[in-house]
Formats: sequence, C-alpha cells, structure tokens
Amino acid sequence: MTEQRTASVTVCAGPKELAKAAAERVVECSERAILSNGRFTIALSGGSTPGALFKLLGSKKYRDRIDWSVTHLFWSDERCVAPTDRESNFRLVNETLLNPPDSPPLDIPKENIHRIQAELNEAGADAYDDELREFFGIAGTAGDVEGGGHHKDKTPAFDLLLLGLGPDGHIASIFPESHLFDNHTHLAQLVYAEHLDSWRISLTPKVIRSAKKLLLLVSGTEKAQMLHRLFTEETGKDVRQIPARMLFEVEVNAEWLVDSAAHSLIGKQG
Repeated sequence: MTEQRTASVTVCAGPKELAKAAAERVVECSERAILSNGRFTIALSGGSTPGALFKLLGSKKYRDRIDWSVTHLFWSDERCVAPTDRESNFRLVNETLLNPPDSPPLDIPKENIHRIQAELNEAGADAYDDELREFFGIAGTAGDVEGGGHHKDKTPAFDLLLLGLGPDGHIASIFPESHLFDNHTHLAQLVYAEHLDSWRISLTPKVIRSAKKLLLLVSGTEKAQMLHRLFTEETGKDVRQIPARMLFEVEVNAEWLVDSAAHSLIGKQG
C-alpha cells in the first residue's frame, strides 16, 4: 500500500473567492521560486475554474505582482486541436491572461510561453517531451525513449502545477485506467480519451507527482460526489481507478482549493 499524507484543503465561499485565493497562491509561489532559482515555472490547466484565475492574474490588480520576464508558462495537457479552437487550453490562457480584452497584452517574452503543439498529434507530444527535457536539463529525447532508451534519473519539477478535477477523478488528461500509469520514461505523451472521442497530449503521472507544489482548483456541485469519495474512502486504493488519488501520496505536495458547492457532501458528513 502506498503511504498516504493528510491533504491540505481550503474551502472558499464560491468561484470568485476560489480564484482570488488561487491568485494569491500563484503570486506567493512565484516570489519564492524567483528568490531561490531566479525563475518561476508553472504548468497551467484548462477549464472554467482555472479560467477565472487566469483572468484575475491578467488584471491590473495582479499582473504587476509577478515578474513575467522570468516566468515560464507550460501546460499540463492539451486537446489535439488548433490553438485558436474554442476547446484549446492555450486559447483560454491567451484570451484571459496573455491578451485580456480589457487590458494591454501581458509583458512576457514569447520564448517563455511553452505551448503544446497538440495540433501535430504524436509529433506534438514528442516535441513537448523534448522541450521539457531541454528546458529542465534532462538527458535524451522522446525519440531515444521510443528506441529503448531509459531516462528515469531526472524528472521536471515545476514550481507550481495547476490542476482541475474531473467528475470521474481524472486530472490533466490522465483518465481512469489510463495507459499513462505504465509509462515511466516519457514526460508527455499522446493519449486517446475513448469516452470523449478526443485525442490529447498530457504530462505523465511521474511529472505531476514531481511538481514542487500542486494546486487543485475544484468548484461546482458536479464535482461534489468525486471530492467526497476522495476524502472519505479508504486510502491506498489503485490510482488507476481514480487518478486523483495519486495526489494523496506522501511524496506529493498538493493543496486543494475548493468552493462550498464542491465541498457540500463532505460538509454533510460532519
């Protein structure tokens, strides 16, 4: 049985309060990272809850509190669509943070924006894997791994990795029974979500587990049942059934920001 840790949970009144709390966490994390390492690496996610956070970070109140010149933006996953597609996680960030409608464009160097070229499918996954290896100084390439090479010695450690939670317990594009749990070499890989008929590129579980800090943003009643299961069921069960269970492993540093609607069933249990 995998050793478990007690989860850190903050319950916010609603989505707006959750976004504000998340924005403060991002600012704090950026300050610590830049002070320690001279740069801040953050992996972003998609969805309406992170979208509210990105909009806030792009606002006048928050944009000047982060040194964007040394901030590097990555993504935890992406749908295999064009970057202008309405389903694109990049488009969400581009329209809320990078180029907000009510503010000037964010002053961040283009080379600091590490978009997943998911429209290239498998080639895009390999390119993102290679970019992660180059940026974080990890030997080899995705091609080496395909050819039988093994690069288990180092894994990227993002200063902050943002995640949402699916009603089925998926995080990033790691769905229940995902083959990504069998992949211990790649950093990013192409996956097919059969129940959604959707191709995606996702960070692999080992990269998510290795983040210096994980911040889970969960809102809405549709997440309440899964959140209740995660926080009340016996720990140590197979993460393949509910991928978010990996966030309770002792080596994983995760904080949960949830709104009262998502937390409602836990509250009823006293």
